[in-house]
This record gives sequence, structure tokens and C-alpha cells, in this order.
Amino acid sequence: MRRVEVDVEHYYKKRFMGRKRLIPTDKTTIIGQTKDCGLRLLGDGVSNLHAAIDYSDDLWTISDLGSEQGTWVKKKPIVSQVILGPVFVHIGQHELKIYPKTIESHLFAQDEMSTTKNEAKIQIDNMGSARTFHQIIIKKNSFVVSSKLLPQHVVYTYIHGKEKKVLNPPKSKNWSISTFGDVVIQQRLISSQVIEETQIEKMSSIWDPNLKGPLVVTALLILLLTTIFVFYPTVPDSKLEELKPDQQNRYTRMIYDAKAIRQKRKESRKIQKSIAKQNSNIAAPAQSKNLQVAKSNKISANSQVITKIKTAGLSQLIGKISNRAAKNANFINAVGVSANNKNSGRSLATVGDAAPNALSKTGSSFKLGSVKTDGKAGGSNSYKKVGGLALGNVGTASVGILEEETDIEGGLDKDVIARVIEQNLGQIRYCYERQLSANPELYGKVLVKFTISGSGAVAAQAIGLTTLKSAMVEGCILRRVSGWQFPQPKGGTQVRVTYPFLFKSTN
Repeated sequence: MRRVEVDVEHYYKKRFMGRKRLIPTDKTTIIGQTKDCGLRLLGDGVSNLHAAIDYSDDLWTISDLGSEQGTWVKKKPIVSQVILGPVFVHIGQHELKIYPKTIESHLFAQDEMSTTKNEAKIQIDNMGSARTFHQIIIKKNSFVVSSKLLPQHVVYTYIHGKEKKVLNPPKSKNWSISTFGDVVIQQRLISSQVIEETQIEKMSSIWDPNLKGPLVVTALLILLLTTIFVFYPTVPDSKLEELKPDQQNRYTRMIYDAKAIRQKRKESRKIQKSIAKQNSNIAAPAQSKNLQVAKSNKISANSQVITKIKTAGLSQLIGKISNRAAKNANFINAVGVSANNKNSGRSLATVGDAAPNALSKTGSSFKLGSVKTDGKAGGSNSYKKVGGLALGNVGTASVGILEEETDIEGGLDKDVIARVIEQNLGQIRYCYERQLSANPELYGKVLVKFTISGSGAVAAQAIGLTTLKSAMVEGCILRRVSGWQFPQPKGGTQVRVTYPFLFKSTN
């Protein structure tokens, strides 16, 4: 049986891209840019349906399909060209080299080896010992992609995608065809003589010609390294003798002698102990003299410390600290809750002891009748009675909001946010007042930035610009802001708020 096939080699800008085989059953192969084309070429100069390769009457023909740039053969545009020999076709920047070839054999034909029983017997006698095998041919898109030869009664398993196809062995020498999508599997029984390969044939089958270059380079590298190792200059014995530690100076011997190192360490420890003992003997008399001078000046030094404290105005601060730390102080809440609570304002505390029966409890609240203090207001009773020192004049805290510097981005109105901040302004004031006792001159502006989540809670908070420069106040503000709850924004979006607070103290 005779048939004509063509091989098409594809080059793009003189670079080999691939090869395709066309057989007579393909009939027509379209060349163009669309996905359905048998030969898909991309780039400028290629139309969607550019050309076609047809098979008819044992002849292959390439035809132009009315493309814009045309189909060129030998630098001339063509309408139709019969492929009788090698043809080089130019389409845009692509080049197709088409080679026709005639197939005369009966490979894999349905009637192949349909010889008579006597002819088959003669062939077996001439060939020697023959065996029957299970032959399998796998084709995809009319191309043979695999060929297998199994024992006669062995079942073949083919994996198609994720499915496993089990094919039973055939029972005759006629082809059995199974189709799975674009894959065709042909099976039949075939007789073949078993020929043992010689050792030379086995080695030649293992040898890959493509490995010739890398193996030669590897052999040359091994030879070079061996030569370097053999001819590398050696150090004479006389030089090695010079490097021995026994013939070096005493400092070199110490590096290699562990006993000498331990001995030197013991000597150094003895020297350190002797020096420390001498220093202690020298310092003992001087220390005794200093103790005598300190005893003589003890009373005068205490009086001088008290005088300096009063002059510097620290007595008021000491009074406040002692009153806060007093265990028996009675606290009176200004707005009905503890001063350490988030939602509270300021609180008052007594200085000294309350009058007898002055404090009475009614329900959950206390009633204070009278309060007495030790010492004079703002004055001093005695330096030994620290509780008698007055609270002093720290002043009251004032927290203001600069409306012109307020910035809000998101689904909440400015008035809604302002109402929530006004309700929690006492928390901000508490953070400021808590530090006024330590620094009465503390004042400045703090720009607070925070983000309101879709649920109305504060998701993130940070300090922007600040002139207050007090980490304690700023950290307290961020902790209070993190617990605020706002109404849910419109659409559940986040709201970014920039709010400035101005802090100052008024006496």
C-alpha cells in the first residue's frame, strides 16, 4: 500500500519551533492565528485563516486563503502550489519547510502478516525458535506515540487522564482497536524470534551519542587534577624541622604547651589576690576616718537636707505622694466612681485623720462630716511628720479640641464621632492629670489617629504629631481610645479619624 505524507518544520525568526507530520487522513490542515487551526502561527503578518494544506489524488497542495500579507514561496506570492518536493513557505516572520515522503510499507496495516499457515510455519523454521507476543500500538491524533510488546496472555492497563482502562489480550493476529478520546489503541498477537544481544550490542544501545562531549570534558578535568596532584611541589624535610614547636622561642612553645598555659594562669591569679589584699589594707584606715567624720556631721547633714527640700518646694510634692500611699486615707469620689476607672473624673483624698464619727456610710455611698489636717495649710508641722505636709497648688487640668484640625474619612458623621469623644473626654483628662503631680509645667498638643472598624470598635490607634512629649500620657490615651465604641459606619466600611487634643494646666 502506497501513501504520501509530509513533514512540516516551523521556524520563527530563523529559530526552530517544532515539527508536525501530516498524513492523508488529515485531508485539510488550516494555517492561521485562531485556536482551531492545525498549524497556529502568531505575530504580525499572519491572518486568522491564512493558508491551507490539502491532500487530494495522492498530491499535497498549499493554498492561500485570501490573507492580507500573502503566502510566499521563493519570494513570490502564491495562490496555490503543488508540493512535489521540498517547499519553503514564508508567512509573516514565520518559515514553513515542507518535505513530502512516500510510504510503501504495510506497517500496522489491517492485513499485515496475513500469511497462510504453511508460510508462517516456513518462516518459523527459517528463523529458529519463535514466540507469540501481545503487541500494542498507541496513537494520538493519528501519530504513533508508543509501541509495547508484552507476553501473550498479559493484560495491558492504560491510564487515560485520571481513569484506568484495562485491556484484555487479543485472541488472534487481527488488530483489535479501542478508542479513548483522541487516543487509539491497537492490539494483536504477533510471532517473533527471540534473539540474544551480544555484549557489544548492549553497550552500543546504552551509549548515548549526546553524552560524548560532556564525557570528554569530564575526562580532561580528571586528567588535569591528577597531573596537578602528582607534580605539586612538596615542602622539604628541612623546612618542616624549622616549623617544629620545640625549636621555636618560648612564646611559640606556650601556644602548644597546655601545662605551661595552666601554670601561667595560676601565677596570674596569685598576683591578683596579692594586689587586692594590699588595696584593702590601704583603704581600711581611710575608711575608719571617713566614718568618724560622718558621725560628727550626721546631725548637721540631716538639717541641711530638710532645709534644701523646703527651699526647692519639694515638701508639697512629698506630701502628695505620702497621702496617696497612706493605707488609712479615706477617698471621696467626685463623680461616684473610682478615679482609676475609665469613665471617671477626679477624686479627693483627706490629709491626716478625719474627725471622730465624721465618716458615715449610707447605702453604697459615704458622707463626710468634717476633715482635719496636721500642720498649717501649705505649711509644715514638723519634718518628722511627713503626713502633715500640704497638698500644694498643682492646678486643674484642661483638655481642649481643635475643631479646625479634625479630619474624618469614612461612613460616620463628624457630629456622631464628636459626641462619643465628648462622653469619654474624662478618660483623656485623667491621663493628663495623673502626670501633672510629677510635672506641673506639662502642656502641649497631641494628634491622635485611630481607625473605626465596621462594627464600631476601634481597630487601630496611633499618636501623630505631639508637642506634649510625654510617653506616659500618650500611652494612657491610646489605651483609653482602644476601648471606645462608636456607632456602626454606613455600609460597614472603616472610618479613619484624626483628632487633636490640647492639654494645659490652670492654677
